[in-house]
Amino acid sequence: MTLQDVINYARYRLGNYEKPYLWVDAEMVLYANNVIDQFCRETLIIEDSYTGSICNVALLENVLDYALSEKIIYVEAAKLLSSELLTLDVAPSTIWAADDTITGATSGVTCNVVTALTTKTYTVDQRTGEFTLGESLSNGTNAADQGTSYPILTDNSSTPNLLTKRTSAQMNTAWRTQTSGEPTKYILDYRDGYITVSPPPDQTYTLVLSVRRYPASSFTTTSMDSQTPEIPSQYHDALVTGICAQACLKAGENTYRPKDAAIFDGLFRTAISGAKKHNNLYASVETTAGPHRGFI
Repeated sequence: MTLQDVINYARYRLGNYEKPYLWVDAEMVLYANNVIDQFCRETLIIEDSYTGSICNVALLENVLDYALSEKIIYVEAAKLLSSELLTLDVAPSTIWAADDTITGATSGVTCNVVTALTTKTYTVDQRTGEFTLGESLSNGTNAADQGTSYPILTDNSSTPNLLTKRTSAQMNTAWRTQTSGEPTKYILDYRDGYITVSPPPDQTYTLVLSVRRYPASSFTTTSMDSQTPEIPSQYHDALVTGICAQACLKAGENTYRPKDAAIFDGLFRTAISGAKKHNNLYASVETTAGPHRGFI
């Protein structure tokens, strides 16, 4: 369902599907954002390691602490990219060479060319952030204006380079003054809302996080029929009941219906419980059960 469909169904269940509406679009969209954030927070339903603006962290030389995106609920793993494949759809007039520094005209992000594979594909490292799709890239002499879906960057590392998770209590007292090098560990409890790497980076790197997150963008009242909830479609009806639960708590003679709010909230909570059970079931498929004592 689209956002418009979700709100229409909510109005049907509230018995308010004809104008004038007791709840205007701005209210319904506010409820929808609150509900989907709550659903994602409690079920961890959205898993991601591909959305660069949320999952990628540009590590800088000798900097240990980095702010996490506010969209991240939980970090599951962290991987260091030692090399990436840069793919263009428009080649520069003269092929870029090894050791060239490529700069995005809009983003200001840079990376270093390791090897030129073809005029449109390069292995690169030391990327300082996220390029803007469609921007012009240049080595300072030869520029290449990219299409709306380019440039594309993919992992080209020869090994996974997974960082080990540690707590601040597990690190010795001098860990923040270690000699710089390639980071091998990450810490989430040293500074709230930040990820900390150790040892301090000896150059720029790209850290890719595997996360559970909130929707990448919030709903708006503009073009509601073109917005789709990011959670799986089988849970869209849960958003309807959650919206109804909040709507029935609006002050007013015809809107404050606490008994109905409790019923709708119960349905919403049941959907959350069901999603959690399914997630646990799917996760358990990839684990190996311990031996039954009769087989020991």
